[in-house]
Amino acid sequence: MKYLLKKSRILIFFFIMTGFLLTIAATSIQTSLELILTPQDFLTSPYARLTLSLEGEGPKMTELTDYFLEHFDHFVFYRIRSGAPGKEVLFRGELFAPEIIQGESISEEDIASGRNVALVSQEYYLNYLKDSPRPVVKHNGLSYEVEGVYSTRDRSDSPVVEGKYYLNMNGSPAETKSPEGEYYFGSLQLERDLGRLEAYLDGFAPSLSYTLDIVRQDTVPLLISAIEANPFLYMALLLTLVLLLLHISTMTGLWYNARMYEISVRRLCGASIPAIFMMLSRDYLILFSLSYLTGWALAALLLLSGLFPLVGNHIYMYSSLLAYLTCLLIGITVGGFALYRHVKRLDIGALN
Repeated sequence: MKYLLKKSRILIFFFIMTGFLLTIAATSIQTSLELILTPQDFLTSPYARLTLSLEGEGPKMTELTDYFLEHFDHFVFYRIRSGAPGKEVLFRGELFAPEIIQGESISEEDIASGRNVALVSQEYYLNYLKDSPRPVVKHNGLSYEVEGVYSTRDRSDSPVVEGKYYLNMNGSPAETKSPEGEYYFGSLQLERDLGRLEAYLDGFAPSLSYTLDIVRQDTVPLLISAIEANPFLYMALLLTLVLLLLHISTMTGLWYNARMYEISVRRLCGASIPAIFMMLSRDYLILFSLSYLTGWALAALLLLSGLFPLVGNHIYMYSSLLAYLTCLLIGITVGGFALYRHVKRLDIGALN
């Protein structure tokens, strides 16, 4: 073992850095994928997009919200207003669950009672409401009392929070507000609830017209859109990973070449090619595994300490294991190829 460590100091240091960098890269990639693929604002996947327009008399806002509260369980329903940085929200169950860091969240009792209450993001609170003795949010000509502040920190184990603030959609005066607008609807039983909703809305024809579309989080189109939005970022990441893997191949090849004299002696003493290959693979496995694990542990400590907020604060074991096995396979393959070429030259030289 001492001989092995003495001959492999540079390789050990390189593998420690490889484990560290690949763990950071794996976390960054996995976090980015989750941010891309996770529906925002606690919506389910898939979710529905609803657009309502009125021609003459139709249902009031309170009729729509009452129908949702009476007929649906475990749902979240948002109303979007053009130019507004926040959303009106209606919910039941546990889907709507922002991380509250100050005050209280909007409750189902607040929704049912029609109180004009709001949740604001930490960023919005610090920028606009911090110095106010009784903070309120002005929205569409109405005032909403701030109940609590939620964190907008991107956490890998929770949905992304997009809104700057959330308001009680059922707040007063809901009975006079028009329901015209754009909505998003997420439910744990989406198909069943959409069937009920369509039947309800059809009952107001022809005064009410609507479009109802299901939005599916298809992985490939979302990834393509993300790459098209930041092509240089993903190209740089891909190039970095390719160069790192090529460097692993080169360093491993140099390590094997440094042991060619030992291989020659063992071969001349009668050792078989499979026996030599198993010995080198065992040595490589020990060196790489211990070094990579050290680098992984260092990266894990830094990530979990929150020093890389833009990368993430969570360790993805599957991604780390995939990176480890990929590097291990590359090293053993390169070593096997180098051993084959060297032994072939030895055998040819012996024949001559």
